[in-house]
Amino acid sequence: MSQLKVSFLILTYNQIDFVEHALNGAFSQTYSPLEIVISDDASTDGTREKIKEMVAHYSGPHRVKTYFNDDNLGFIDHLTLAIDRCSADFIVYGPGDDISLSDRTEILADEFMKSKSLLIHSDAFEIDDQGNKKDHILSKKHKLDNISIKEASLLSGLCIGATCAWHKDLVNRFGPIVERNTYEDLIFYFRAMLLNKVSYVEKPLIYYRVGTGISQKKTANNPEDRLRFQQVYCKLRLATWRQRLRDAKLIHNVPKHIISTLEYKIAKYQIISGLLEKQEIFPEDFRISIPYISAYLSYLTKIIRIKRG
Repeated sequence: MSQLKVSFLILTYNQIDFVEHALNGAFSQTYSPLEIVISDDASTDGTREKIKEMVAHYSGPHRVKTYFNDDNLGFIDHLTLAIDRCSADFIVYGPGDDISLSDRTEILADEFMKSKSLLIHSDAFEIDDQGNKKDHILSKKHKLDNISIKEASLLSGLCIGATCAWHKDLVNRFGPIVERNTYEDLIFYFRAMLLNKVSYVEKPLIYYRVGTGISQKKTANNPEDRLRFQQVYCKLRLATWRQRLRDAKLIHNVPKHIISTLEYKIAKYQIISGLLEKQEIFPEDFRISIPYISAYLSYLTKIIRIKRG
């Protein structure tokens, strides 16, 4: 039986303080044969120069491919392009600020061969921005155990995205992610759930750096910052639900109540978004109803409180 072909994908953007550790984690992988794909999204802080230096000095067994975008694409468009750059269908994801344990690919590939799941995730060791290991293990096991598709469709946090491996069928079956204000774990996990193709490894396989990633929440210290946070968070929820609704409609046996729930949430948050952005809150296709009017009055009060601080 031939060995599973695997791509280890590292995405980087302005991570000069961490990228050396991320690459060393990739280079240390015990799985073979392994393709390491490093894709940088037009970093300006020396990250790409550090990548070139490390790759030039690498003499290990893995095949290493590097790509450097001329223009910054943003996370979702960069991810879509980077997945295309991987020659294998099974991809182990490695963010540019986290550190994979040396047996990570081996364990995830073994789980894929057993389960044929389209998304596999694991636990993680938490580290700070200095690389110091915290006392506890990060796990989503209890949160995700026995969760329904309806519950998952509404959550703004599912698995730990940095721990994931994916199969390209998550893209081939549904198409690329078109909503740019969401994150891959929120979409890929839901897609895999729709197909009943999720697996979990109850073991930390990565050192996950908390507080530095692009999806980390920032502290809001004043009314203006709190308002901006609410605007960004609202865009995230809307984009995530829109993408999940689009994906759910591609699966013929998805219960209708999941579709209707997502449609209602999207309509409700269009009102909230309009209030936050001071835009027209009733688009042309908006249907007035008691729940929507209730949502309008409720969130009008909330936004007034936010603006007043």
